Amino acid sequence: QPALLQLFTHLFVAGPDVFSWESDARVMVSVDGHSWHEIILRDDVAALYEVLHDGQQFIAAGSDATVFASPDGYSWKELLTPVDRVDYLSAASNGSRLVVAGGITWWYWWVGTPPFERPVGLSSIDGGATWEIFNIDGYYQSNGMAWGNGHFVSVGQATPDSGEGAIYTWD
Repeated sequence: QPALLQLFTHLFVAGPDVFSWESDARVMVSVDGHSWHEIILRDDVAALYEVLHDGQQFIAAGSDATVFASPDGYSWKELLTPVDRVDYLSAASNGSRLVVAGGITWWYWWVGTPPFERPVGLSSIDGGATWEIFNIDGYYQSNGMAWGNGHFVSVGQATPDSGEGAIYTWD
């Protein structure tokens, strides 16, 4: 099942939410929605949870602090991110600012609440060449994000094991 399937400039791009010890980071691309071309972005484990177009390029974000960019959906490069041990589960753009956010990498929750807080958000005004780091309320996990009415809005939960929902906005 794709993490997100979008049609941008006559091109469908999907980021398969495939996470296993045998999977690679990959996107699926199609011009008609019937025939798909698989593109391996990195040959080690990385699931992609979010795909978007920021007006200039495609962005794919996912597990283990991975963010990829592509001008055309076919040629991709990995963007350097300044925070590790974070899964980027959501992303949005207002045309000039790109924001990705998520939560602490899933395997830290297997042993209970991690003994540390991690910044879970990144913001960029240059397409991911440089990033500003931000935190959303401690252990918050952003599961979805959108831009509208002059605000970025994130929906998620206080911690993955709490079941408590939360909504945050940022100008």
